[in-house]
Amino acid sequence: MSKDFILTTSRNDKLRISAFGIENIEVAPCLIFVHGFKGFKDWGFGPYLADYFETKGYFVITFNFSHNGIGETLTEFTELEKFAENTFSLEIDELSELISAYLNDFFGKSKNKKLGLLGHSRGGAVSLLTTGRFRNIRAVAVWASVANLNRYSERQKEKWRKKGVFEVINSRTKQKMKLYVSLLDDLERNSNGSLNIQNAVGNLHKPLLIC
Repeated sequence: MSKDFILTTSRNDKLRISAFGIENIEVAPCLIFVHGFKGFKDWGFGPYLADYFETKGYFVITFNFSHNGIGETLTEFTELEKFAENTFSLEIDELSELISAYLNDFFGKSKNKKLGLLGHSRGGAVSLLTTGRFRNIRAVAVWASVANLNRYSERQKEKWRKKGVFEVINSRTKQKMKLYVSLLDDLERNSNGSLNIQNAVGNLHKPLLIC
């Protein structure tokens, strides 16, 4: 059985959530699926993945980051301005707030409190960079994860700063999607610290599955 929730973050943004296996929450471990770049909770295999782990006895959370471009229309990119304003650090903070909400019984009373993260693509990186904040996270699985967030050439960065935006085409919807310089600023400011995936993995000290 699934149930939808909306969690309002400390920045007053909304995380749209679908929780599966709500009947399992009291005793089951929790698995959180973290979508990737241009992804969302209802895209592709997301709901099927949640259904599968629900049948295996887990309490499963799928959600949309507040600035992933998806709003009330859950399968269309209607919030492109928010998408342009997104940063890696914002996603890490939002995943952290979601985890804290679960631990504080936002979804219902749980006696288990064991957590696992499953991150796809960029969501794999966000999962790895968030895990160190919570000892309740017992294992992490990453699926086609990026290994380095600093994936842009110096030429691309120079052009990005000069133009003020970096544009990507969504091959599925054919939409031109912009990224503001704030994402580049976040990356360059934190690439050796909170956004360093290699350091995060080196300090993980818990099971990691790389698919």
